[in-house]
Amino acid sequence: LRSWGYPDFLGSYLKNVKANSYMDAQIMKTAEKWPLVIFSHGMGSIPEAYMSIVENLAGNGFVVVCINYTDYSMFSKFDNSMIPFKADDVDTAMGGKDKGDSTVIKDALAVWSTDVRFVINRLRSMNSEVTNETDFNNIALVGHSFGGSTAADVLYNDADIKAGVDLDGAIYGNALEGISQPFLFIISDRVGTNYEAIEKAGGDAERVRDIIRHFFNSIDTMSNNSKGDIYKITIKGASHSSFTDTLMYSPFKYFDAYPAQINPQKALAITNSYILGFLNAQLKSLKTDIGTMNNYDEVVFEYMRH
Repeated sequence: LRSWGYPDFLGSYLKNVKANSYMDAQIMKTAEKWPLVIFSHGMGSIPEAYMSIVENLAGNGFVVVCINYTDYSMFSKFDNSMIPFKADDVDTAMGGKDKGDSTVIKDALAVWSTDVRFVINRLRSMNSEVTNETDFNNIALVGHSFGGSTAADVLYNDADIKAGVDLDGAIYGNALEGISQPFLFIISDRVGTNYEAIEKAGGDAERVRDIIRHFFNSIDTMSNNSKGDIYKITIKGASHSSFTDTLMYSPFKYFDAYPAQINPQKALAITNSYILGFLNAQLKSLKTDIGTMNNYDEVVFEYMRH
């Protein structure tokens, strides 16, 4: 928690937070099988930081599998060990001048994308109550930050994946050349970035400006080069953390260098609404036009039909 900027005492509070999930719950059996969503966390994060999103999908008829990327997550817990985050070189490269063509970033992207394919193939080979009710012909990828970058990379290489969702992640590697499947970007406008606070904390404000420029430019490049339809939702006043549960843990996060100017519950409600509408249309053939869902003053909707 300290690495996320939270006080240590918050750890004793989080254990009392009640989720809406149940261990070993039975899957509902119906005439049709359930579509599969693979969720990828952001660099240095963990799947548990996104419970609002994954529970919403599971509660609306999707099998959701979250990947914890060993060495790249905040920590990976095994039976007798815990492996901490070890990818400082990737974090550094993502803020470097050659981020669009960084070998370090490309290598990390290859690891994450390989992990996604491994998990899908492993699930296909399993004989379990859940996998027997999973529709492996209808798969989508959802990810935050570098997890969203991974979603785009896998879709570029695997036409069997039906759709992807990128939550505030820049695009790297081959996906910049465009993809053929429908893709949804949900992004923050970054207007709340406090460059003065970054400088006072000993950070490099110009480096942050460069990261933000690459973020927007990379999304535009992939969108313009894609053959599949591209949807882009910009949430005004959102920050990079608005797509996680972390802003609801404590009000302290409102006062950091990347403050959100929108209520965290409202940001997640908007995010969940558009993810669900998009995936219902792509994986369940429900006639959901997310362009008509724009009932939020905080949303800017863009659509590129190819």
